[in-house]
Amino acid sequence: MKNPLKKLTTACAVIALSVSVSFAAKIVIKAAHTTSIDYPYQIGLEAMKKSLESSVKDVDMQIFPNGALGGDERKVVESIQLQTITMTVVNGAVISNFTKKADVFGLPFIFRDINHLYAAMDGQPGKIIAAELEKKGIKVIAWYANPDRHMFTRSKLITNINDIKGMKIRVTQSPVAIETFKAFGALPTPMAYGELYSGLQQGVVDGGENDWFGIRGQKFYEVAPKIALTGHFMVACPLMVNLKWYNSLPANVKKAFDEAAAIGQKAMRDYMAKETSKIQKEVEAKGGVVIKPVTDIAKWREASKAVYPKFYDTIGKDLIDMVINIK
Repeated sequence: MKNPLKKLTTACAVIALSVSVSFAAKIVIKAAHTTSIDYPYQIGLEAMKKSLESSVKDVDMQIFPNGALGGDERKVVESIQLQTITMTVVNGAVISNFTKKADVFGLPFIFRDINHLYAAMDGQPGKIIAAELEKKGIKVIAWYANPDRHMFTRSKLITNINDIKGMKIRVTQSPVAIETFKAFGALPTPMAYGELYSGLQQGVVDGGENDWFGIRGQKFYEVAPKIALTGHFMVACPLMVNLKWYNSLPANVKKAFDEAAAIGQKAMRDYMAKETSKIQKEVEAKGGVVIKPVTDIAKWREASKAVYPKFYDTIGKDLIDMVINIK
């Protein structure tokens, strides 16, 4: 007589092996960013996740907002290179640490409007920067964006360019951002994004700069309620993965991945277009004091012109002119 216990044990072993094989085949994607869950990055990543997981059953895309996997964007990008994180999207200024050509998208007042920015990212300039990043083992799979960035300060009102002189303003870890705020007369202070709220709270810096989504999402208006509508930067933000990892994906997964990335990019841009106009009123209702308009924006633009020649050698004047002349 056959041993039923042995038969059951064998069956359980087969099931356990099947589960193990299935689990091992699962592609887990860890997508990290430093912004809030109502920021456009999150919206784009959620749309990508929905598309990808509905197309490929063996994919698990996990999203980690609010700096959950690290608040320093440069270190998060380095984690992409090391493959400890699968995917990230960061402020484009951070990418200058990996290719100096990316600084072209960070130059002050270089874009006429958001459509000019999209044309540059989606066109030849974006392709040039993506190719440079591939040399560092990084694959750009989509371009997200930051709309107009404005300044917020703890106590001093900024109504003209003279008001910012001598103020410690937090900037991204970017040579262009540093030189821009020097040109404005401020004391630029590089600081990790995740440290900015406490830096403002403790008076380490007098102010910072961000777009409306960042101001709302990180509640900067609570510690720096004076908001000056300068619109000095508009930033391209690459969504990136490790190149070697990307190239290792099966063909069907890679196709679904690319399609999902495009869907996420569109969702991010649509959300940004719809939501931006609402946020100023929300922030004002919560205590933000919006200074509008800054009375001498032409002087800010004029001061920023001194920044461009300092980067002709590292960016390339031809690339700067290419971006400026996009129609």
